[in-house]
Amino acid sequence: MSTLLMVYVIAALSFLWAGNIFSILFKVTEVFVNIYIIGLILVLLFRSCSMKQIVYYIILFCLMATYAEALSDMIRKGVGFHHTNAYSYSAMIALLLCAGLIKFRLFRFAELRWPIILAFVAWLGGTSTASYIACLAGFLLLYSSIKTGLNIRNALIVIVLCVGIYTIADDAVYSFIRAGHTEDEMQSGTGRSVIWEAAYLSFKDNPILGSGFVVGERELGPKYGFGFHQLSAHNSFLSVLVNTGLVGMLIFLRFLCKWGMILYKQSKQNVLSTILFPIYIAIVINSAACPALGSDWGPVASCVYLVIGLSFMLAKRSDFRISGS
Repeated sequence: MSTLLMVYVIAALSFLWAGNIFSILFKVTEVFVNIYIIGLILVLLFRSCSMKQIVYYIILFCLMATYAEALSDMIRKGVGFHHTNAYSYSAMIALLLCAGLIKFRLFRFAELRWPIILAFVAWLGGTSTASYIACLAGFLLLYSSIKTGLNIRNALIVIVLCVGIYTIADDAVYSFIRAGHTEDEMQSGTGRSVIWEAAYLSFKDNPILGSGFVVGERELGPKYGFGFHQLSAHNSFLSVLVNTGLVGMLIFLRFLCKWGMILYKQSKQNVLSTILFPIYIAIVINSAACPALGSDWGPVASCVYLVIGLSFMLAKRSDFRISGS
C-alpha cells in the first residue's frame, strides 16, 4: 500500500515543475483524505467484525457507491441508466465478490440475492464495454480457480469453451460487448483514441516527470487541439504517464505487481485472496478505460481502495483460512 502512496506523493510534488499549485494540491488532498477514510473504515472493521461481516459490508459499500453515481447521473440526465464506466465499475467489483463468495460456499445465494441483482442491473445498465470485458475476464478466472488459487488446467478448459462459444455465436457475443455502440465508436473507444493520442504527445513532451497531477490530463484538449472537454486521459496508465512521467509510472507498475503477487501467494492459504485475485485482474483491465487509480474517480476509487486495503490486510486474519495451511 505504501508503494501506491508514493505514486500520489510524486503527484503532490508535481507542482514544483508543473505549476498550478492550488489545483494539484487540492486534488491530492482529496485523494489522501479518501485513502485515509477508507483505511480507517477497514481498521475499524478488522477490529470489530468477522471476515464474513467485513466482506459483506464491502459489498454494501460498493453498491452504495454504485447507486449514488447512478442517482447523480439520473438527476443530471434524466431517469434511467446512462452510458458510463463509473457505476458499472463499482458494480462489477460487487458482482465478482458476490460470485466468488458463493462459489466457495462462504455465503449462500439466498444471503446475497439482492446484492447480486442490484450489482448486475447497474453493471448491465452502465453499457460500459470496458466493464463488460473486465467482468467477463474476472468470471473466467474466478471459475477457473480452486480454493488454493488459479487452476491452470481449468483455465485452459474454460478458455477453449469460450473460444468455441464465440466461434459459434460471435455475432451475439459481439453485440452484447458492443452494448449499443456503433462500429466507429468501438474502433475509437467512443472518443478515447483521440485523447490517448494527445496523452502520448504530452508524454513525449514531458517524459520523465510528466505535466503535473490532474492538470496534465485536463490540458490535453486545449494543448493538443481536439474539439471536446475531458477531465482525464480515460486510462490509468496514461493518466500516470501524463501526470508524473516515467518516474510515477515505474512506481505505479511496481505497486500493481506487488498487489498481484501478494494475492497470488496468499491464495494458497486464504480462499478470500483466491476470490480477490480475479477482481484484481478485472480492475487492471478496466483501468485501461477508467482511471480509478491514477487520477482518482471519487466513489469508484473508494471501492478500489477497499479491495486494495483488504488484499494487504488479509494476512492478519485467520478467517477463511484453508484447512491444513
